[in-house]
Amino acid sequence: MNAKRDGLPRLLALALCGWLSSRTRHPATLVDDVQQLESDLRLFSVSLDLGGSRLAAAVALLPQDAANDPWNSPRLQLQERIAAEVPAGTLVWIPPEAPLPEYEPNASEFVHAVGEAARHVDPAGLAEVRIPASLYLKRIEEDGNYMSATGGLAPLWARWTDRIRGVYSLDSRAIRRLPSGDEERDRVIDLVAEHASRLAIGQLVKLEADEAWTVQLVGGKPAAGIVGLPETHEPVAGAPLRRDLRRAVPAAAEALRRQDAAGRVLLVASPATYLSEETTSTALRGFDPALYAGIDLVLVAADGRARTAIDLRTSAALTALAAS
Repeated sequence: MNAKRDGLPRLLALALCGWLSSRTRHPATLVDDVQQLESDLRLFSVSLDLGGSRLAAAVALLPQDAANDPWNSPRLQLQERIAAEVPAGTLVWIPPEAPLPEYEPNASEFVHAVGEAARHVDPAGLAEVRIPASLYLKRIEEDGNYMSATGGLAPLWARWTDRIRGVYSLDSRAIRRLPSGDEERDRVIDLVAEHASRLAIGQLVKLEADEAWTVQLVGGKPAAGIVGLPETHEPVAGAPLRRDLRRAVPAAAEALRRQDAAGRVLLVASPATYLSEETTSTALRGFDPALYAGIDLVLVAADGRARTAIDLRTSAALTALAAS
């Protein structure tokens, strides 16, 4: 993964600047170019200026072993096309198991939609791009009032209890990430309830809905980066996650300790669907602190948001950083 060819590491470093600025209320900027620390790791270093203090920072992308995955070829192509559509540096956070829209007409529609979303971000710099998704609803029994759902709508199964008569199965695996707004979630709830009432026993119907991927505007010149997980890759959790962190964190800590800086920060970018579902923070806290010795602060990012995983701040430059 070449930082000069692939703009993703630099855009994540810009996102880190934004997160640090919002927490300290001091401006944060990149001081130099992003450098790859080891050729076989998706691990990069960069210097930041935070309110006049120099920080040494590292950015680690999970999974670490995806640098040479064939998935990167269409990812880079999409990034180049998106860069021509957005007003500034933009990250797209793709949920695990979601395929890249690399074929036409989906690719062109996706690129255009990301460009539009990047122009209408909220005060936090976030927006959502809609991805068409098909749902499959089947009526199993006449009596009862139960919806057996798989996929992204599974957590909402109880929302149908008082609105349906009968037993149904709903396949919503094409929705990996739900739109964040209550209004849009209510709309898909209504869609399923409305069609459920029309089904005969054993009848299957296909419904069209959307999933939502997060778009994050990070600033700087127009560029694009896609954070995600190759479809064929094992989940970033459990033993594979701990293995990744044991490789990346000590390498980052060693590189950061070598730099003359007022503070040292590591950002770990996770491909988790939601920040609330990332398990990287828990894994880091379970390690011997010697693993990240010399690092003042470890942030974990997912879905366009970040939170503190490890806080060992000893530098004055970082003491204003509120826990989050």
